Amino acid sequence: MKARFWCFDKRKNSTKIPDGAYAEIEVRLKDNVDIDNPVFIMHNRVTRVNYMYWDGSYYFIVGRKYIGNETFEITCEIDALATCKSQIKASTQYVTRSNVSPDYSLIDNFYPTFHKPTIYQASGSTMNLSSTGSYVLITKSGNGVQYFGLTSSEFKQLLSTLMAEKQEDLWAVIADAGQTILPSLLNVMDYIIACKWVPFPVQSGSSTQINLGWWPSGVSAVEYAPTLEYSDTTEPFSLHVRSGAKEFMNCSQFHRVSIYVPGCGEFPIEIAKCRSSLNVAYRIDALGNVVGSVASGSGGTFDVVARFSGALGKDVPLSQSQGMASGVAKLSSGVGSLVSAGIGIATGGMSSAAAAGMALGGAMNIGSGIQSSIADISTKGGVDSYALSPWGTQIMCTEVVYDIPTQQPGIVGYPCMKSLTLSSDGYYQIASPQVDFGDDLHIKDKIIEYMQSGFYIE
Repeated sequence: MKARFWCFDKRKNSTKIPDGAYAEIEVRLKDNVDIDNPVFIMHNRVTRVNYMYWDGSYYFIVGRKYIGNETFEITCEIDALATCKSQIKASTQYVTRSNVSPDYSLIDNFYPTFHKPTIYQASGSTMNLSSTGSYVLITKSGNGVQYFGLTSSEFKQLLSTLMAEKQEDLWAVIADAGQTILPSLLNVMDYIIACKWVPFPVQSGSSTQINLGWWPSGVSAVEYAPTLEYSDTTEPFSLHVRSGAKEFMNCSQFHRVSIYVPGCGEFPIEIAKCRSSLNVAYRIDALGNVVGSVASGSGGTFDVVARFSGALGKDVPLSQSQGMASGVAKLSSGVGSLVSAGIGIATGGMSSAAAAGMALGGAMNIGSGIQSSIADISTKGGVDSYALSPWGTQIMCTEVVYDIPTQQPGIVGYPCMKSLTLSSDGYYQIASPQVDFGDDLHIKDKIIEYMQSGFYIE
């Protein structure tokens, strides 16, 4: 019988078969041998051949022996991949890795990473924040709740009016005998709901006098709508997208993203949820409250991947003075004295001198009562401070990207994870190979072993 011989270099895990010139040599199959690992006897030298074809199968020559009298013995091993090449290429398998139809969006942990990343930073719009800031006073009124924006000088003017050195002005308002005494029993501080310092200037609007209940403060400030927004911004960021075969590195192991928003801090964004770009949208209301979201998308379609909130405003506690009870008691005593004096004079039951004395005492009690009942301004509890961030007042996107050594897709492929017919040349790694071809179980097992460990269609 005759066999074809080649000097042919190929990978063992490849379906490649020789297509060049061959030598056809007469051989004799040795008795009592395994067909998958046959031994042949021939009279031609075999030092320059390493591959053969016999009886419909391809074989690697794995042993050569001179047995005397110009006779040679060769030991062979069947090349299962080459022998069943047509059946393998016609089969459909579930491919886990390949360079034929890779899916770059799949996470790949095959390659190690360098321990030092590349850091990319992109700054967005600057929030118009300052350490000077302004104040927001929230009061009760007949119209409900009012919000006033005050500059630092306006806020100082209002506090000065409420402080002790200005109490004579309030006394002048209510000491006139022609005015009712009842409003003096009402504390103007009761009409202040809250006060905040915010790190931005007073917003535009119409100026209105601040009235604390019955008392006109004489200080005018810009009145805010309850829904006033200081800022409403959408800021786009383009992520550092790896091109082509490195897109598979867009996962938390290789790529980390964080967003810094002044007043809210820095928070991570899960890169596995992100596409090619981010949009940071936020709103700041008149009280310095910040709410926002981070959306990611491509092609004009965006989905929210994170939400955040924070507070730029700081509370300014305004508390009532102590001693209100004694002050009200003195006011009541003074009013009672004045009323008694008035009744006595009207009925003729009290001398003018006595009435004058009682009236003077009553007036002094009223004055003392007002002095005690008008609130002082003091702090109660801790007062926060506001410091501009050392990172500035800009929104910031930071990316930490770990790179990998040089890739070898032709040798190890990329993640594929799909069913493919193995008709195209390239590298394949198969999960649970389906092999329903091959002459015997030995050949099937060899094909399965190669498919699972990775092989080449050539």
